[in-house]
Amino acid sequence: METSSYFTLSEQLQIAIKTLQKGNIEKYSDVALHLCKKLCRLYINELKDLMGHSSYNLDYSDQKLFHDLHSIDDSSEYIATLEIFAEFANELEKIDENSISENNQILEKYGTEWLKKSIGDMSLISDYIETLRKKA
Repeated sequence: METSSYFTLSEQLQIAIKTLQKGNIEKYSDVALHLCKKLCRLYINELKDLMGHSSYNLDYSDQKLFHDLHSIDDSSEYIATLEIFAEFANELEKIDENSISENNQILEKYGTEWLKKSIGDMSLISDYIETLRKKA
């Protein structure tokens, strides 16, 4: 089996986020939000690819993706994972990257505990993507 000596972009983002979690996430919450936003977009694009749609296909919206993903499995754990991820990704999409550190309305609204929990939940969608990959 061939081993790889490089990390994918999503792996790099995951490592950076985990590193922030070990330190003081409150101090760098803006950085964590920015990294999570990028990772969510990568995950969504990967899910679109797994569903047979190009991530550049503007006619296939994120909402349509989540609707289609609901039809794959009706288990409560699966549905809960999708709903958690969809809500987190939707909130992150609202962030203006140019003013993320100046006026962070998401953190003002939800707080850093929400961010910490949501980062933990990101591993659920990562595991879910691996499961979908194996089925494909």
